[in-house]
Amino acid sequence: MKYRPFDAGSNALLLGEAEELVYVDRKMLTACGVRRSVFISDGVKAARFLAELSPDQYPGFIFCTGLADMSSLDFLELIRLHPDLYNLPLVLVVNQLNQQHLAVASKLGRCSFLVRPYTQLEMENAIISAGRVRSRLAPCENSLLFEQALESREAERQAERQAAQSPSLLLGRSLLRQGRHREACVAFARHLEENTGKRGNALYGLAEAFAGLGLEDRSVQYLHQSATAYIEEKDFMAARAVFARLQGQGRQGTHVNPLYEAGVRLTSEGSYHSAVQAFMQGQMLTPELSFHSYAAEACQAAPNPGHCAERICWHLERRIPSMGQRLRDYLLISEDDEPEFESRTGLFGILREVVEVACYTAKVHVAG
Repeated sequence: MKYRPFDAGSNALLLGEAEELVYVDRKMLTACGVRRSVFISDGVKAARFLAELSPDQYPGFIFCTGLADMSSLDFLELIRLHPDLYNLPLVLVVNQLNQQHLAVASKLGRCSFLVRPYTQLEMENAIISAGRVRSRLAPCENSLLFEQALESREAERQAERQAAQSPSLLLGRSLLRQGRHREACVAFARHLEENTGKRGNALYGLAEAFAGLGLEDRSVQYLHQSATAYIEEKDFMAARAVFARLQGQGRQGTHVNPLYEAGVRLTSEGSYHSAVQAFMQGQMLTPELSFHSYAAEACQAAPNPGHCAERICWHLERRIPSMGQRLRDYLLISEDDEPEFESRTGLFGILREVVEVACYTAKVHVAG
């Protein structure tokens, strides 16, 4: 059967765990009309490769059969943080399509799934489908979140390289890849007993292992524990990924955002930098829930609400200027403004009144 060339572009980025494993896929892509395919096995390298291209150099689509250093869904979430890569079509090859895949795809748009084994025609249809999906994802305002995500991934990789101190964790991950779930449970439990390295990684490994054994309730239990551990370790991106997975399984309500709550707690401790990171990841978890009310709550609970609001806005402005400015406009008044004491309702109004009274009192003291 003769297959027509697809209309998404003539070049593709081909991702896989090893080049010899994608030989057949590359031949099938050529039959679909791809003139050139660049192969990369490393997700971080692939993300940096794409970020360094100009828009007119982007591949027509990405064909991902798997990666050596991260899951395909993790890679999808990573590149969607870049302001210029949010609309790039992806085809993700999976062994079995589940609700988690569909939930992530609905949020991160312009991707299609191809379930193994697949035919040439199914591959072509998946490529065309990915190119035609209308993205509902708003682009990020700058590449700062993308760079932070890459740095986090690279730091995690560096930690793994130095994980000779925790061979149990590496063994557990290796056993997971081999499908030896019971033995993986033992390895991850040993890592927790040794109390070396990140607890979050071992707890997440236990969740994966129990899921592989079909023990979904225990898997969910360890997912919650791993997310809590990630928050304690201030790895908010990993925590968000776990909470997003729980949401996709219907095990975490969208009306609750633990990352926002972590931001409030960190603010009360004076850890403004970490609090803002938690707030930003929390907004990505539940974009329908504004973090503004949580920021205001944190400021109200602080000994000096004005100083607290100023520090949160400053840290946020360094990462996403427009978002920080919007928060500043709502929480704080400019130095040139005269205090206004008309009645306001709601949490923001109460906070603004606290700040205005403080500013007015300071001016009175200075004048006196």
